[in-house]
Amino acid sequence: LAEQSAASDGAEIMAIQGNADVSMGAAVEEVLDALEAAGRGRFRGVRYITAQDDHPPLAMYENAAMSDRLYLEGVRRVGELGYTYDAMVYHPQLSEVVGVAQACPDTPIVLDHLGGILGTGPYSDQRDEILDYWKKQMAAIAACNNVFLKLGGIGMPMMGFRWDKRDKPGTSAELAEAWSDPIQYAIEVFGAERCMFESNFPVDKRGVGYVPLWNSFKLIASSCSTDEKRDLFYNTAARAYRLPLLEKS
Repeated sequence: LAEQSAASDGAEIMAIQGNADVSMGAAVEEVLDALEAAGRGRFRGVRYITAQDDHPPLAMYENAAMSDRLYLEGVRRVGELGYTYDAMVYHPQLSEVVGVAQACPDTPIVLDHLGGILGTGPYSDQRDEILDYWKKQMAAIAACNNVFLKLGGIGMPMMGFRWDKRDKPGTSAELAEAWSDPIQYAIEVFGAERCMFESNFPVDKRGVGYVPLWNSFKLIASSCSTDEKRDLFYNTAARAYRLPLLEKS
């Protein structure tokens, strides 16, 4: 990616999140060093997926538990070396994210996809109860100042809206109506300065288009101030991944 970005006449890749097995503990440093060299100045950190559920379609490949000593040692090492850790979990695991953030206070952590709100399989038809639980966990996670939140992933089938089963993709208005409440709550508890909108493409394109998705985010953020929008659409990501900030005009 770094080579392609350097050689391309198109849009530049400003930052790269790689993948490393943080359950190696402090030994993950060797992998991070290799990623730094390959990234040619664009490497910013790693994602390690700990999302896991007993429902087969939601099951991921087996990874370390978030309470594992070596896993926590690895996450701490990511931060000690100046990198950012992306966490992908499902909402039933959100209480564990609090433990990780508290055990690794010097590591910037980006929680992906709104914390993985599930709406399929055993989680179907439970949206109100799930959102009540999710809101309590979001408030607890927001109390950890080293955690940022990605607002997105809303086109994924696991979220339960079945956009991928429709004859036509969801419109920006439909997406905004479905997701305004949880996204606005997240912005309220984290603050815009720790929330960033995300496309999660190409995964999201199974159910929604790229332009309608971003237009839905604009609708959801329409009541936010100019400074808040600057954070939500750019500056929070810049802070989390060490990019130049967009200054006020």
